[in-house]
Amino acid sequence: MKIGRFAVKVSTKWGIAGDAKRRQTFPPHNEFEERLDIPYRDDGEDLHKFDVFYADKNKENYKNVVVVDFHGGGFLFGWRKNAFMFALEFLKRGYDFIAGDYIPVKGHRGINDLVDDCAACLAYIASHKEELGLEGKRFVLTGDSAGGLLVLDLQCAINDKDYEEALGVDLCGFVSEAVLVNCPVFDLESIRGEKSLTDGAKKMMIGPRFSDTEFLDLYSPKMQFQRLRAPVFVSTCNRDFIRSHPLKLIEALKGRPDLLSRVMDIEDDSVDHVHNVNDTKAPASIAVNEAMADFIEEALKLKR
Repeated sequence: MKIGRFAVKVSTKWGIAGDAKRRQTFPPHNEFEERLDIPYRDDGEDLHKFDVFYADKNKENYKNVVVVDFHGGGFLFGWRKNAFMFALEFLKRGYDFIAGDYIPVKGHRGINDLVDDCAACLAYIASHKEELGLEGKRFVLTGDSAGGLLVLDLQCAINDKDYEEALGVDLCGFVSEAVLVNCPVFDLESIRGEKSLTDGAKKMMIGPRFSDTEFLDLYSPKMQFQRLRAPVFVSTCNRDFIRSHPLKLIEALKGRPDLLSRVMDIEDDSVDHVHNVNDTKAPASIAVNEAMADFIEEALKLKR
């Protein structure tokens, strides 16, 4: 039996409910300075906003580096507020953290609109560094699951002006020096070819142009991977339900010896998809998040 629109709707509602439940378990934001709900589009939409958390500049481990994260959620749900526990792992290591947001696929909106939202967020950050207290800082991108696809596309656009123009975005000179992804979506064509999904389900996940090969190639990191010029970190695990995607990215990295990269394939069967974001206290999650922070230090050659 194929997964159709109804099943996708139920899964989306379940995901939104899970987000809300996790949000209720978060501690008060009083350990680090923060600026919340900054609009990058002037349209009143809550999902066209981002949050900034500042590491303690007085500590010896302060890095002067900003981690910019775009969440996952199957392109259908997710919320920047649920990145806070994940953000804490970097804040404690001396990294500032930005949790970005975007309006998900729905109705006429497709994955292209999500990329456009995220690009607009980065462009705003680049154009307002001084007022955000980010002047002189270096940046890296992170993303999990669907967010992994978004940041891989964005990093390719940062590294290749032609791709930035092909996507129809203007990043206003935003520069990211590394991209770190967990359980990322990597190959849009494989979603379109997935026999377990009805066309209605594919349309809900990708958007109205779900059957347009040229469109899928443009937004698929697999097809644009040669444009990438930044260090890459990727993690997956045995129980990652889209494991085939990060494995394809790992295989692609084998053909790019020019890129500094690190792969973590977690064999711990007690964790599953994007565990390091959803369950930051699990031993496997702690290992992944520590490795991500270490990789940023290595990629940017930061002094300890």
